[in-house]
Amino acid sequence: MIQLLSIVGAILFLASSSIGLIAVLRMRGIISSVLGFFIVAYATIVLLAEILSELHAIQREAFLIGHLLMSIALFPWTFKFIRGRLPKRLPQDFRQGYYIGRGIFSDPILGILFLFVFVAMLWGAYLIVAVPPNTWDSLLYHLSRVGHWLHNETLHHFNTPNSTRTAWPINAEIGLLWLTALWGNDRLTGYVQWIASIVATISIYGIARRLRFPQSASMFAALIWNTFTIVVVQATSTKNDLLTAAFCSVAFYFLLDGLLDTSSKWHKASLVLFGLSIGLAGGTKFATVLILPGVGCLAISIILRDKNQHFPKLAYATVWGVVGFALLDSTAVTQAKQKR
Repeated sequence: MIQLLSIVGAILFLASSSIGLIAVLRMRGIISSVLGFFIVAYATIVLLAEILSELHAIQREAFLIGHLLMSIALFPWTFKFIRGRLPKRLPQDFRQGYYIGRGIFSDPILGILFLFVFVAMLWGAYLIVAVPPNTWDSLLYHLSRVGHWLHNETLHHFNTPNSTRTAWPINAEIGLLWLTALWGNDRLTGYVQWIASIVATISIYGIARRLRFPQSASMFAALIWNTFTIVVVQATSTKNDLLTAAFCSVAFYFLLDGLLDTSSKWHKASLVLFGLSIGLAGGTKFATVLILPGVGCLAISIILRDKNQHFPKLAYATVWGVVGFALLDSTAVTQAKQKR
């Protein structure tokens, strides 16, 4: 019973604080709001784990207290959003969701593909709780480092014959740590990648729509990605590749959303979330550096198309990219020596 109360309480506190932050950022549209909520929530988990690590307090009670304090601190914005802006936004978001759903089922092929992906995701959700994690690299370092952190109550360096447990980025494993600490075992840890696959699907759709592809083509691109073998297999694992893909695709979405905003007061929140997404991705897998040329090419192409109108936006995005790496690339935390 304590397991269920812990995980439900933490999720509610985390959702409350994340809604408060989304209210501060004033996100627009259901796609941006969902992706922004994911980035803010995961960034909150990472930052809280970093703070608790310095206090040598990595444990269930500390996570719950930390989330409770954050939800209390942000409650005025959460309450203001629920009381004031949510009633106005719900009809708009409902219409947008209905428009997306109608677009899926108006095309027989898209409808069948959606049902196939939906059933596969439900089956994957069942497999996560029915089958324990068993891939070799999950047992070698993804989950084994979580055991060390819980035992030591800190993310700091620990002695190990396998350097991957202390040298490689840790943001994915912080998600595993969060679920393990709250639930008491690793039974739910596969949901980190499972949720990441859903987030990546949404961001692919959002990117395609932002590039003005038709809704049917955008939805097909998002759904067909979820049928790739590597995605299906990893969606129930405790690895980190899908989470990296989710952070990177969300980063591209928010960069596009920020740069292509043609309003006189351009939307800075999207570029803030771009920076946080890049920081989270960098702290998840070193391969994130491979997307940087793509980010640069995207920015340059938009600048050339719009005749150098976006330099202030790019400067703003760059600053937040640096801030994101500084705050959310947790790799340096694991290199700190434990105090004996």
